[in-house]
Amino acid sequence: MSKILSFEQEWTRRNPGRVQVLRYMREAIGVNEVEWPMITTLNLTKVREYICEKMAGNSACTYLAILKAFLASYVDENLFPCKNPHKELKAKRVPSEQVVLTADEITRIERYKPKTEKEKWVKAQFLCEYYCLARSSDIQQLTPENIQGDFITYVSQKTMVATTVPMHKNFPKYFKQRGKTLDRASFNRIIKRICKNCGIDDEVKLFYHGKTQVRKKYELVGSHTARRSGATELARRDVPIATISKLMNHTNTLITSRYIFADTRNLGEEAMGFFNGE
Repeated sequence: MSKILSFEQEWTRRNPGRVQVLRYMREAIGVNEVEWPMITTLNLTKVREYICEKMAGNSACTYLAILKAFLASYVDENLFPCKNPHKELKAKRVPSEQVVLTADEITRIERYKPKTEKEKWVKAQFLCEYYCLARSSDIQQLTPENIQGDFITYVSQKTMVATTVPMHKNFPKYFKQRGKTLDRASFNRIIKRICKNCGIDDEVKLFYHGKTQVRKKYELVGSHTARRSGATELARRDVPIATISKLMNHTNTLITSRYIFADTRNLGEEAMGFFNGE
């Protein structure tokens, strides 16, 4: 077995895109560098409370789940005092509605002229996700070899399932502009700024982080919004959910149905005729 590195080295090796978790851990514990002996019951409680305070409920749950999985890999090595990190890092998810971008809003992002290199990378990756419905982790790993004629074929890192997607005419341009991989927090901060600069600032009322809120739409946009928006646009065009599920590399249609936004406030004349008793 290879030599186990320091806590932060092992974390960075296994979670290169999650450096924000390390920053939160340092701040919660009050140290400049997290070390294995610092993983105590008390410190993990501090980390959980700090992350839950700093982040939205479901995002906090995601971060804590990643930390739990990481620590679980080293429990038998006796590197840290806490014997049950799973218990100390447990957090409860809360239901949240999600936003999607319309075709018009996607066009605004298309026309946006990035002000920095990072904005250029984020814009390109976001649009790649929208146009081929792939996860950000898969977009980052795609190479020219994945493009075969008019199709994109790849094996998802998450599901290890092969997927083939027709290549959108705009995809190649943004595929070449993806640039460096950014951590999730930086990506989300930049895509929010891009959407704000594009005027995607309508007020949205929705159930978010456990309560009803009114927020500017750009505040609710994140890396996952691209896939959600692409799936919703295909559903709007009457593409069967089973087909959308295949394109999104989902293992079943129930997962896909959670991605597709159904606008129950704008049902159209025919549907509203039912509710109007016509």
